Amino acid sequence: MWENELDMRKELLERNEETLDFLEEEKLRLVTEENYAEASLVKEEIAALRTETIDLKKDLIAIKEAKAAGKALRKQKVTEQEEEQADEA
Repeated sequence: MWENELDMRKELLERNEETLDFLEEEKLRLVTEENYAEASLVKEEIAALRTETIDLKKDLIAIKEAKAAGKALRKQKVTEQEEEQADEA
């Protein structure tokens, strides 16, 4: 479950970064052509996509932390069970 979510978000993050590169080049082309209205629209798209990319990065960190916390909790439970079994013996 975690792996699918992580993989999907990583793929989306990669696509966003590729799109940001493209949009930056497109904005420069439009400015060079003095098409400032279109360049302004592209600039707005870049800003929105950057925000989404930042949120995706935060999500990835949160998923990794939750996964690590889940592993630590499972390990703690196993250790507690082993201690209980040792006490019973």
